[in-house]
Amino acid sequence: MNLKEIINQARLLLGQSPVQAVFGIQDDQLLQMLTILNEVGKEIARKPIKNSGWSFLREVYNFTPYVSELNVDFTAGSNTITIPTSGIKTGDRVFSSNLTGDAYVVSMTETTLILSKPAKSTLNAKVLITRAKYDLPNDYLFLIRNTYREIEGRYGYYDYVLDPIDYSRFSVNQHGLHINSFFISGRTIEFMPYPRTNSPIPIWYVSKNWVIKADNTRDDHFTSDNDESLIDGTLLADGLVWYVRASRGQDFSVEKQKYDSKLNDLAFEDGKGMNDINLRRPRCSNIPAIPLLPEGNWNYGKTE
Repeated sequence: MNLKEIINQARLLLGQSPVQAVFGIQDDQLLQMLTILNEVGKEIARKPIKNSGWSFLREVYNFTPYVSELNVDFTAGSNTITIPTSGIKTGDRVFSSNLTGDAYVVSMTETTLILSKPAKSTLNAKVLITRAKYDLPNDYLFLIRNTYREIEGRYGYYDYVLDPIDYSRFSVNQHGLHINSFFISGRTIEFMPYPRTNSPIPIWYVSKNWVIKADNTRDDHFTSDNDESLIDGTLLADGLVWYVRASRGQDFSVEKQKYDSKLNDLAFEDGKGMNDINLRRPRCSNIPAIPLLPEGNWNYGKTE
């Protein structure tokens, strides 16, 4: 159902006449209904169906790591190297056997990098510049359950699945140390260890965008009469009705019960069976530990 159809169904249930348009009409009650409807949609979208979200809002996003490998001229004791810096950001990690330790970019100009560690010797050597922190997708709402596993004792750190074909790989090495994980803070995600190649890193998440626009892009609220809802339109109308009655100080118990019942029924149907994604293995496994890094990243930690 589109926006106008949902609004008109709610208006009929409220004993009001239908409207020819929602946007472009100067009507305070209509504006209130639109505002409430958008909030109802966002509330429904956030419902954690089996902690995996509504099936129609599940997405996979592939991060392409920034990794650059090149030869540079080092000067002993200097923490400055001369290279084209386009695409590099402060905080990016720099690995080289000719640095006194794992370094990061402190600052830069168009042609030079200032590193946190100086060079050991004056020579030409290979460096690897890599980035671990990236912005989450704009529509990110929350992670899909069972596509990650919380690391004990490290709040907010998670194991992640990198191979969408073989979910059986296990992410703890023989010493019990997690060799691949990520950390989400605000609207950013940070991967550990630092990627060594640009092999894509996917995450499975629930999108907040439940509205389809005329150009097939998605949004988390209505902006046009013809915008379509991925959420059941009758559910949205029922939610709008009880919220409107509540805002007017009217009894809404029957309408709220009808809305809750329909919401639970739809959630049950959407969340049962194979819709519950499960990509992880039990914590205890006899399968040999294999890093979940893309193949080219398995050399992490080696120096040139």
